[in-house]
Amino acid sequence: MADRTFSDAELRRHANLAAHAGARAEAKARQAMEAAQEAWSEAGKAWREVTTILGMLAPNDAGDDERPRGARPVDHIPSHRSPPQDGEGVYVTINRSPFYVWPSTYTGAEIRRFQHPPIRDDYDLWLVGVGEDDRLIRDDETIAIDRGGIRLFSSPHTINAGAPRAET
Repeated sequence: MADRTFSDAELRRHANLAAHAGARAEAKARQAMEAAQEAWSEAGKAWREVTTILGMLAPNDAGDDERPRGARPVDHIPSHRSPPQDGEGVYVTINRSPFYVWPSTYTGAEIRRFQHPPIRDDYDLWLVGVGEDDRLIRDDETIAIDRGGIRLFSSPHTINAGAPRAET
């Protein structure tokens, strides 16, 4: 097969076609990347909304300060002033139930009474650690609730897997 030689005009034409095709491909890749970023952003917003509603993710973790739907004011702690109204106070989530309270320090015993009925004495109260281990909260320990989105949960002191349930 004989080698073909190209004229300067043909070489320029092929170079221009290649550059144009490369520019088109680059523009299409840029559009696809922007569409993917937008879709990813929308998916992230939807995920944060769903998990916030379910109480699985504190809204502060999602980057907003909106109070979860259904948050109830804690109005049965006699040592604190009247319960916060809409737009006042901060919210906490205990066992996936949202409550809102005045920013303050509370003892573990007071936090147990946020729920009605209160968390039983045979249960431990835990503070959910974001990026760290969960922390056991004793009844006499003081916790600062100074921002929304603090999450707590309770669990039995003792878990005997496979043991029959005790009659109550």
